[in-house]
Amino acid sequence: MSTNRLFPYLLSFVLALGLTACASSSATTGSTSVPDSNTKPVLLDPARSTQQMAELPSALVYKTKKDYSKNVPILMRADRSGILSYPHPKDLFFRGKLACPTPLRKEYWLDNRGIGPNIAFTDYSYEEYAALEQAPDTATLRKHILDCDPFIELWDCGPRARFEFEPGELNALIDQGFPGCKPIIKDAKLIFETESE
Repeated sequence: MSTNRLFPYLLSFVLALGLTACASSSATTGSTSVPDSNTKPVLLDPARSTQQMAELPSALVYKTKKDYSKNVPILMRADRSGILSYPHPKDLFFRGKLACPTPLRKEYWLDNRGIGPNIAFTDYSYEEYAALEQAPDTATLRKHILDCDPFIELWDCGPRARFEFEPGELNALIDQGFPGCKPIIKDAKLIFETESE
């Protein structure tokens, strides 16, 4: 196996170690992953987050109540009371293209942006948002939220790097009922809370 093919696996392994270290640190200090109400939303730094988005650690496959494939997602608090983070306009690219999700069978989508169970979709299209000079402030973003509870299903299908032919292999998993995948949201109900939530 070439070094280029091993890199995504090594990256996933290093990220997993980092998350484990963070989780054990939180446990020993008694802190929680839920910020207090005074925490300000995080605007992702395009220089750092674009590099982090170069390889998504997991293949996340989802189905939504409506077609939000052209809409920019933002991360909400678990109780949907506020915005935790949102992208910079320059941070909407994946593998050199706008990070719109990849269409799969049966109205499922493969995430290319970095979503989770607590996202909301805005009425900003990827094209419109990417053309902005600066990211909107949170008050403006709140006015542009279309849906704070968009998911019918959200599946973690494991390391994205293991899929050499993503759409075809993921379509096969969909047809087989997602064997070996972890449900995060199923039938519009949260099944598994991710560590980042």
